[in-house]
Amino acid sequence: MNRKQAVGVNRGEDSAGGKTGALSAAPLVVQAAALLDDGDAQRAEILLDMHLERHPDDPLALAFCALTHLALDDATGAADLAGRALGLAPDDAICLSTLGQIYWKTGDLPRAEQFFRLALNREPAMVKAVEGMTAVLKATKRFDDVGPVLETAAAAAPQKAMFPQALSHHYRVVGKADEALAAARRAVAIGEGEARSWRELGVCLISTAKEDSVEALTRAVALGDDSAEIWNILGVALGYLERLDEARDAFRRAIERAPDGAQPWTNLGNLETRFKKGERCLEDGIAAYREALVRDPNSYEVHNNLALALRELGQKEDALAHARRALELRPDDEVVMGTLANLLRHLGELTEARAVMEMALERSPDSPEHHANMGLILLVEGDLEGAERYLRIAAEAADSTPEICLNLVQFLMGQHRYGEAGELLKGILAEDPDHVRTRMSQALLYFNQYEYEEAERIYRDLLKVLPKDWNVRYSLGVTLWNRGKMIEALDIAKELVKERPNDSGVLNLIGCCANDVLEVPYANGQFRRAVDESPPGTGASFLSNLCFNSHYGDGPSKEELFAMHREWDQRFGSAVTTPGPTHENDRNPDRRLRIGYVSPDFRRHSVAYFIVPVIANHDRNQFEVTCYSLVTAPDMMTDLIKENCDRWREAAAWTHDQFAEEVKRDEIDILIDLSGHTGDSGLPVFVRKPAPVQVTYLGYPNTTGLSAIDWRLTDIHADPQGQDEDPMSERPYRLPRSFLLYRPVDDLPDVTPPPFLENGYVTFGSFNNLSKLSRTCLRTWMEILDAVPDSRLLLKAKVLRDPPTRERIALTLADWGLDMKRVDLVSYAPTLRTHMQTYGKVDIALDTFPYNGTTTTYEALQMGVPVVGCRGTRHSGRVGASILTNLGLAADLLGEGAEDMREKAVALAHDLPRLTTLRATLRDILRASPGRQTMAFMADLEVAYRDMWRQWVAGPLTHGWIVTDPRPSRIEAEDAITPEL
Repeated sequence: MNRKQAVGVNRGEDSAGGKTGALSAAPLVVQAAALLDDGDAQRAEILLDMHLERHPDDPLALAFCALTHLALDDATGAADLAGRALGLAPDDAICLSTLGQIYWKTGDLPRAEQFFRLALNREPAMVKAVEGMTAVLKATKRFDDVGPVLETAAAAAPQKAMFPQALSHHYRVVGKADEALAAARRAVAIGEGEARSWRELGVCLISTAKEDSVEALTRAVALGDDSAEIWNILGVALGYLERLDEARDAFRRAIERAPDGAQPWTNLGNLETRFKKGERCLEDGIAAYREALVRDPNSYEVHNNLALALRELGQKEDALAHARRALELRPDDEVVMGTLANLLRHLGELTEARAVMEMALERSPDSPEHHANMGLILLVEGDLEGAERYLRIAAEAADSTPEICLNLVQFLMGQHRYGEAGELLKGILAEDPDHVRTRMSQALLYFNQYEYEEAERIYRDLLKVLPKDWNVRYSLGVTLWNRGKMIEALDIAKELVKERPNDSGVLNLIGCCANDVLEVPYANGQFRRAVDESPPGTGASFLSNLCFNSHYGDGPSKEELFAMHREWDQRFGSAVTTPGPTHENDRNPDRRLRIGYVSPDFRRHSVAYFIVPVIANHDRNQFEVTCYSLVTAPDMMTDLIKENCDRWREAAAWTHDQFAEEVKRDEIDILIDLSGHTGDSGLPVFVRKPAPVQVTYLGYPNTTGLSAIDWRLTDIHADPQGQDEDPMSERPYRLPRSFLLYRPVDDLPDVTPPPFLENGYVTFGSFNNLSKLSRTCLRTWMEILDAVPDSRLLLKAKVLRDPPTRERIALTLADWGLDMKRVDLVSYAPTLRTHMQTYGKVDIALDTFPYNGTTTTYEALQMGVPVVGCRGTRHSGRVGASILTNLGLAADLLGEGAEDMREKAVALAHDLPRLTTLRATLRDILRASPGRQTMAFMADLEVAYRDMWRQWVAGPLTHGWIVTDPRPSRIEAEDAITPEL
């Protein structure tokens, strides 16, 4: 608007048609009014004084002179002049409005309102009176009365765009979006050439018609609006359209035009963090927020948003400081409460987190966000029932809003209730099929059900939309690792670690991938880094991975291995516990005992083939068997185990504390760990010692290192007493024959004739995990090949099904000296029967060392393939010795060292009649061995259990343990090798 319109001097433009008795202004008064509008009150006063010397009773001059005094902070002088003016022209709108402005500035709102109303009664479209009246109404919180004042002004001056502009702004502020948009369109229709009209229209359209919004704001710029405000608004609109470079440019222009303004920096930070395409943008967003705080250190919004960004970057302590500051600045803001509560939850400060959310719920008891946050806090506390209740309330109140409902989806997946989670996801996707986090949840659901191909497809689709998104790339990498696409997964992980060099999850992923492509020392280095970079109280899975993986290759010494396992106990076991209640189990030495088996492998897994016959054949008069299943995706093998135990407990969704309490409630006497430091193990439960006697058995080739586990079950061959014994935290219990009871797969193929009869040469083979293949072992194998002319080596492993991975492994083996022209690489078989039939291509199996095969050894023997091995110096290298000794074949097939192994393998390869005889008889030999004699084995095992029990009965009272540091008691989602959500 021009200056004359602002002060209302030109009656022909500013009045409602020019009322009777309206005054006209002299030229000097008009000039003074213009100067006053420009903020030059001193010069305006000079002109008015000159005029009043000649015309001392000019009421308009006196009124404007009063305004100059008001501008120069002389309220008393202003009131005197305005009173004189009103006395000379008691009905003049300008004089009345002037008094209203004076009373407004001096804080007398009732009298200010009185004079503004009198002015508006005479001239409803007088700008200063309208502005003053609306200001009074807003100050007294009478927002509903503002609209009628502006509507009346607009009707009185239909040619003026400024009033519908002001109406649009007012309606936006009070949340009347439709009325605001209608007023903005009226303003454009009246003042099509006015930038402000287009700007107001653009703001109204920003949330509903983003393209139209940008068009309107661009029109305002073209009409001359080059202010910081217009560029800031345009940046927001462009950001919504994800025109990121243009949005950044708009915010930069706003910053150039108002260097001291905080809002463009805030919006730039919002842009970079909301549309994060990788770590760099997130860091840029944080930098922008910090610039905003330099300009406005007391902005609660910036502190809150900075806290969210820092949390995502992993800087949780710094984030917490900003969240606390945001709440100090805005103590009643519920959004800020949610930010603070979530940070406290992530940091394990659960009591304070719950208190903050209770405060938020008191203010808004129907808020879906607050219920969701409370549910997440209760989930971490282990109150699953309470967590589900709050999350369901939140989801129902949110009415398919993804950000809220997905919390319930995640909870259901955590409880392995995949069917319910899938149905809920269907509803959310129906509302918004492209919502990124919903698609991430869908991919994670597929992942958890081992449908890795579908998960990969979704992550790749998301990567097209978010090519730099860290979580999507990480999730794809994890999925590819599970699919056996090691090289692509490793490449992704190495790119991710450049962006977050200290991210323990990525370091762990690199370790997992590198291990599977024979880079064992490098993998172990990454696992160690993952452990060291983990916050205190976390990283248990990473250290377990290091313990397990260190058995591969030529590896560390037994003493170094033992130290690693003891470190686990010192970090996550004995060091974070305190004695709890004593075990109150009935101490009768001869009563029926309650046995509990704990495993994540009650499914189609190598462990299952050894534990199924054990569970099925316990003497039910002497033992009651409870299976605590940590399986997340059950299969037919799960059903078989479930049918053969007395009590089945789904434990995968339990917290560690809840699990321990259930064991106590079940009055378990002997609790057996079947997984050790392998994936998804139950070791954190054993730390609490919920049963008086605890045993580790079968699923792990070494000590657990846990002080809370009493016994390690083995046999006299795998751990011979007094002969190079392994250091272990448990007491070894040596069964007199075999510690393994093998159950062959159903529907076994027939044994085929030895393939050398058809091929004319001997084929050696190994179906072991290739990570067990050390350089020393391979050197021995190469010597065997060299000593047997024309012989070949067949290697079969899951990782070989991926062409890039197979190529990398072949190059590595060649680099180690293996002649790949004599090697056949066979990928993983699609079915178990096909896998067993592949043994028909092998004449002699070669066992790996220093880490032997177990299931693969039994499978080869079952298919008539003799296995030549090497007796090692630790349990993992003596399992083969136990199997072959129990078969009575150690003299022919077991080398006492690498050289002896070579000689035995070469001798057998040259003794084709012996090889043919073994092919025909091995299945029967195996069937008659202690490893297949179920009743004899069960007698040995049950004697061991009874002996362990009697020793406990004869000893002092024992007690459970209570974890004093809450962090290890929580389910460590950040430790799991699973995709991000």
